[in-house]
Parts: sequence; structure tokens; C-alpha cells
Amino acid sequence: MSLAKHRELAVLAVVRAHPGHGYAVADALDGALGPALGLKRPTVYATLSRLLDRGWLQGDAVKDSARPERQELRLTDAGEAGYQALLRTCLKAATGTLTPLAVVLAGVDELPPAARRSALARLLADRIRQVRHWAAFPEHPGSAGAALRLLRMTAELERDTLAALLAD
Repeated sequence: MSLAKHRELAVLAVVRAHPGHGYAVADALDGALGPALGLKRPTVYATLSRLLDRGWLQGDAVKDSARPERQELRLTDAGEAGYQALLRTCLKAATGTLTPLAVVLAGVDELPPAARRSALARLLADRIRQVRHWAAFPEHPGSAGAALRLLRMTAELERDTLAALLAD
């Protein structure tokens, strides 16, 4: 299962829950699951464009206050069907997958000591940032809350693992 499909699922989920303009969709993803998928604004906009071309989203022109006219995006019937199918596909693909960090850590001892320490320190700084990001979220009910807790706990475990490797 490609990362692009997971990104499409995340974008569709946001538009499905909160129809809005592209900037609002990108903001919502930036403050939620976007970082877990490496979703940056340009990728969000490109994904929205693909979903519009596919007919899964519809953009309606909206003019509010003094701002320029914007497209308010919402799922079409085809988009809802696509979202449901993509969700099922991604769920099937989720079995047996683990964090990519485990794969790179398995070979980190092959690096020269200075390169090993530098790589681990960079990864540790990133995981510390991720822990702060996920910890800042208020509790959410249901599966969304479970997903956010999983991301926070995974980042905490990876942070602790990297710190232990650096201490060796």
C-alpha cells in the first residue's frame, strides 16, 4: 500500500468531516495526522487537485467578507464511495506493518561511531518534537482518539529507544 493512498485517505477524511477551502484542509491536517504521513501543504494541494479531477471532491465558489472568493470543498457521492473503499483497502494493508524506524535501527551499528551518534541524535530530536506535537492534542473520543494516542505512544517509545541507544 503506497504512502500516497494513505495521504489521500487522510485528506478525504478531513474534507468529509469538515468541508472547507484548501487552506483550511491543509491547516487541519497540519494540526492532526498530517505530520504522521509527512503531509506538507504542497502535497495537500496536489492531493486535493487529484481528488477534484477524479470527481471525488466538488468545489463551490464562496465569497466571505473582504477575502477573495475561494472554493469550498466537499465530498461528492463518488468521493464518499471512494473514501469508504480506500479506508477498507488501507485497513487490509495495515496488517503486519511496523514502523520504518525499526528497519533503519537494525543497521545503524554499521555506521562509523560519529555518523551513528549524529544520525541517532537527529532522530531523537525529531521524536522529541513529535512527542510534543502529539501531546498537545486534546483527548478525542472513539477511533480518532485511539489513533492519536497510538501516535503519541509510538513517538514516546521511539524517543526512549533512541535515547537509550545514544546512552550506550
